[in-house]
Amino acid sequence: MHARSQEESGWWRAAKRATDPFVPSSLAHDLGAVRRARLIAGADVILIATGILGLSARLLLGPLPPVVLAIAFTSIAIWALVPLLVKAGGHLDLGGVLTTFGLFLAVLGGAPAVGGLEAPVLALAPIVPLLGSFLVSLRFGLAMAVVTAAAAGVLALPPVVSRLAPPSVFAPQTNAAHALMLALAAFLATAFAWLFERQRQRVERLMLEGEQRYRRLFEHARDPVVVSTLDGRLLEANQAAVELYGYDDVEQMRRLDVREFYVDPQARETLLRRLRKDGFVAAFEARQRTRRGSVITVSGTTSLLRDADGTTTGLLAILRDVTAQKEHEEELRRRASSDPLTGLANRYAFESQLEQAIARCDRFGHRLAVMILDLDGLKAINDSLGHAAGDAMLVEVARRLRANVRRADTLARIGGDELAVIKSDFDEPEHAAQLARRLVAALSGPVAIEGQTVEIGVSAGIAVFPPGPKDPEALIKQADIALYRAKAQGGNAYCFFDQDIDHEVGLRLSLGRDLRHAVERGELELDYQPQIDLADGRVVAFEALLRWNHPQRGRIAPAQFLAIAERTGLILPIGAWVMENACRQAQEWRREHLGPLALAVNASAVELRKNGFVEDLEQLLSDVGLPATALELELDEETLMQAPHAIARTLRGLHELGVRLVLDNFGHAASSLVRLRRFAFDKVKIDPSLAGRVDRDRDAAAIVGAIVAMGQRLNLEVVAEGVESHAQLRYLRREGCHLAQGNHVSPPVTPAAALRLLFDCNMAIG
Repeated sequence: MHARSQEESGWWRAAKRATDPFVPSSLAHDLGAVRRARLIAGADVILIATGILGLSARLLLGPLPPVVLAIAFTSIAIWALVPLLVKAGGHLDLGGVLTTFGLFLAVLGGAPAVGGLEAPVLALAPIVPLLGSFLVSLRFGLAMAVVTAAAAGVLALPPVVSRLAPPSVFAPQTNAAHALMLALAAFLATAFAWLFERQRQRVERLMLEGEQRYRRLFEHARDPVVVSTLDGRLLEANQAAVELYGYDDVEQMRRLDVREFYVDPQARETLLRRLRKDGFVAAFEARQRTRRGSVITVSGTTSLLRDADGTTTGLLAILRDVTAQKEHEEELRRRASSDPLTGLANRYAFESQLEQAIARCDRFGHRLAVMILDLDGLKAINDSLGHAAGDAMLVEVARRLRANVRRADTLARIGGDELAVIKSDFDEPEHAAQLARRLVAALSGPVAIEGQTVEIGVSAGIAVFPPGPKDPEALIKQADIALYRAKAQGGNAYCFFDQDIDHEVGLRLSLGRDLRHAVERGELELDYQPQIDLADGRVVAFEALLRWNHPQRGRIAPAQFLAIAERTGLILPIGAWVMENACRQAQEWRREHLGPLALAVNASAVELRKNGFVEDLEQLLSDVGLPATALELELDEETLMQAPHAIARTLRGLHELGVRLVLDNFGHAASSLVRLRRFAFDKVKIDPSLAGRVDRDRDAAAIVGAIVAMGQRLNLEVVAEGVESHAQLRYLRREGCHLAQGNHVSPPVTPAAALRLLFDCNMAIG
């Protein structure tokens, strides 16, 4: 216990010195004054006692030379004073020693014996450099001289002090006077001793009160405070530190090694290096573990503890728990650099990481691939099942993509249905192709969303650096161009950028810009291709077909620009223009009393998903005066698959309005009989790839025959599209097909030519 108290006392004094900058100024001033007063009082008592001892020795050892006595008592005074002066932060310099020796010599009567030695000694003392300790020594010497000079007259000594007063004061006295002076000297010594003891007790009390205030400040500080040795042994901690680390009391913590707190041991070594260099670290930060194993982040101020000799004994740390602050900052950084829905990097973070990756690959000679992924069908899910289902699909897509990329690769969401991947540090483009195949395959399977199974596809465009540009935006643009080609291939495909693609996509982009002004410039027009009744050859319907007369490129077929129109959203204004002009043309023909005549118009998925499509069409038919039963809307199975629920609602509204629905390109790819029942179609058009080969392909003929038979049983009108010969026409009539359309009947013609065709046909039949 004694050793423990000594150790605590040692670190306590060092901690007070180390934390003086953090203690309130009034308390620091109080503690400093108390320490100085205590030291000075102790020195005063020592010198007074030495002076009384010198007086007694003069009485008993009169024969000894005064110089010997002065040296002896000066040595005693110095021996007692030096430790006090060191503790006070100073030292006893030569000036102090000479002053003390001169005063002793003067009091002991050394002037006659040594020929006035005290005079040069006293004269020399002020010449020596005067430091702080000289003033302390002078004060001590004067205090001693007052007591010893009071008895100088009793011994009839000739001290220097006696020369400053009338001779009668220090003249030899009678025995009675002699006794009185001795009594007076004893009284004065006793009084001084009593007064200095009172002062000592007062100083001790002030010191105790100051240390108690300092202890309360330490124990009740809001911030955790920890004192430890340099090798990690914990000496002391306040209650805030105990609570921070999750312990029950300080004694539990004293059994610990503070190095165990650090998640990264190197962090403490770095802190110690800074402390050894500067002695004080104003701000440091470290991740530490609590008793329960949770990780916290602390920041604080640390200083070395030193003893009175300046030896480093440990360190004191004033800490603060900044875990919540760091988590908040990290959350802000995460939100600023990541997509809140999927948790993937956002576009800003993607471009920043791409720039760094390009610089790294350029420096070390590696390759880098930027892959832009576009989700096919996400908009259809949003329209049919709602945005919550679309969000759930995006989360599932992100999960599948994460499972197929390396941790070193960057995965980001850079748009609503666009994602991106940075694959770096590879040698051959085939490595990027392998990744693209994995990602396309990962997203090709069905996904269960809100109790329904839906499918989604993905197209990927890839740009590689080198040889691609260093500029991140330019590299992303190349990947976008490659993506455009991949989507043109039908989806679920990937494509690398090359210069040929660049030229092709550049052409398409140019067409897209021109297409924006095609409607207002009057560059669009409609041709009409007739459908005839195979029973009597009458023209019973026309299909409106869009054409674009480009001022520089001439007439452009729909296949070259309709995909651009859908991708850019221009399909809506273009589709509205087609619908209005076709309906007006049909009504004009009806006014010519050419008999019942149907008009077929193609509708895209974008139009059918548009809110208010049915209402807008109803208003148009009313304005034009065309009966709804005279209008047919053609749509293929691919359109139905894009947003089955949203489109189903639209088709029900059209059916109730009286518009006839036609399933186009039936028999192409994977046709489904279920869709015929679900969407209540009135008419089926056989795909041209089948109807155009019935005269030379037995399989095609068999399929067409089956479709015709199915239509008859389901009470559906069947149209054979793409009829190119009389033999095909004869086969279709024999199988019982209702209508035929194709170049053998008539190619698409202008409205004026269509009107003549109607007249000619009716005249021939009539």
